[in-house]
Amino acid sequence: MHFTRDHATAPTAPPPLGTARHLPPGGLIAIAWFSIILAGTFVAARTAIRTTKTERLGWDDYWIYFAYVVLIINVILQTLQAPHLYYLVRANSGLVSVGAEFFVHGDRYDRYEFVIIGLFWTVLWSVKASFLALYWKLFRGLGQYKKWWVGVAVFSFLAYVGCWIASVNVCHPPALYFKFGGYYVSRSSRSILY
Repeated sequence: MHFTRDHATAPTAPPPLGTARHLPPGGLIAIAWFSIILAGTFVAARTAIRTTKTERLGWDDYWIYFAYVVLIINVILQTLQAPHLYYLVRANSGLVSVGAEFFVHGDRYDRYEFVIIGLFWTVLWSVKASFLALYWKLFRGLGQYKKWWVGVAVFSFLAYVGCWIASVNVCHPPALYFKFGGYYVSRSSRSILY
């Protein structure tokens, strides 16, 4: 189904399928916040074990704390995004009439989505950095493994930067990413191949 800003008509799609049919916005938000509680439990347990056994924290712990803070910010943004997401699902299912507000919700959804995706990558790469910091300590005195470690660290960093570059360049010009429906304009096959 395709909508344009100039000609918005009510969609004739069936009711939402899958999770959207059975999971209300509050349920989605509850799942997101439960993930924060669960992750916080693991972070607290890790900290308790680390401070009991070694009596100090390492770089691997700080990377995990950073990942946890970014995860909290991500869930806050998902909470703010949920009403826009469910409006679009209802509009796509024909449960609400489509007018100018459709694109307002779509634009807000896209803006949140761009940041949420980037923060998700940041959480993942922060956990990778935590593992790399742990392995750095494990490889003390093992020079050849530290060379491999450097290679993996550089590759991981470049992959993280590459994800951001690819995300920004999905649309041409990149500002179209923040206009609902604008990201369908492919910049080139390079963006798709990445």
